[in-house]
Amino acid sequence: MEEPAEPSARLMPLIEDTELSGLVMPDDEYNELLRVVGMYRRQAEKCASAGAYLAGCIMIGAALEGALMAICNCYYDDIPDDLKPQDKKKPLPFIKWGFFDLLDIARKLKWLPSGLNHGEEWSNKKADIGDYAEWVLRLRNLVHPARYVQDMPRRHVTERYYRSCEETFGSSIDYLVAKIGQSLEDAHDRGEL
Repeated sequence: MEEPAEPSARLMPLIEDTELSGLVMPDDEYNELLRVVGMYRRQAEKCASAGAYLAGCIMIGAALEGALMAICNCYYDDIPDDLKPQDKKKPLPFIKWGFFDLLDIARKLKWLPSGLNHGEEWSNKKADIGDYAEWVLRLRNLVHPARYVQDMPRRHVTERYYRSCEETFGSSIDYLVAKIGQSLEDAHDRGEL
């Protein structure tokens, strides 16, 4: 019996449309992105085990940003044009999308649902995973001294912050995997699988 072909690590077929060239990642970059996400996650654990919780939060934030890049790359065609970051009314190349852009897309498309409106005062009762992911973004941005001075004056990033980031990362991955699972189920229901 012949062994089945190894499945692609990517959910999206190769793009042949030259208009999309540069807007999404080629397979080799996508695979490298997945490797880097795992590396960031492992680095976060090493930082935390050494008591470097700020560094751990920054690395988890980078891992979450990478995971959001991966899902946005897979579902690029599902993202409305008005949500895609632009420069001078032209779409930015995908590789230049930032964490805020990626998270905004994930929240608005309910891949990471939010209970709070952007800028709304925090409420544990209303907050959902997209809101917690925004908190990870804010902690990741503490890598910038001006952000730290403005957002965390005279405070330290403790293990509690790190554990919250770690939990948010895990839950975010669960939501993103559920999005993929739902897509497969929908394709099956339509007879495409």
